[in-house]
Order: sequence, then structure tokens, then C-alpha cells
Amino acid sequence: MIVQDVVVLNKVDLVPGELADVEAQIRKINALVKIVHSVRCQLNLKDILDRRSFDVQVVQLPLGDI
Repeated sequence: MIVQDVVVLNKVDLVPGELADVEAQIRKINALVKIVHSVRCQLNLKDILDRRSFDVQVVQLPLGDI
């Protein structure tokens, strides 16, 4: 069961040409996830905390092949 609703990609400044591929792989696992970009761990905490986005109905859906 996968329950993340946010993924933080840190050090995105180091892999600009590969970022789209990384995001595509993440979306294959969870198409609804919010992806937050970060450089040197700098991000807006509002993007990751107290989002109230957990939905038990979504979590209970069967996963495809990963």
C-alpha cells in the first residue's frame, strides 16, 4: 500500500536534464502525488505540512504493477 501524497525532490539543480524522467517514474507509482522541487533543502513548509489531503478511499485502491 502506498500512501504518500507529497514527494520532495531535493537537489533538482544538479539534474535538470533528468528531472522530467524522474517525475515520470514517480507518477507511474502514484499519479496523484504532489511533487515539490527543492534546492539545498529549501522549500515552503506549506507545500508539505498540514495539507489535509489523505483519503482512505484512494489508499485502498489496488495498485498496478510497479
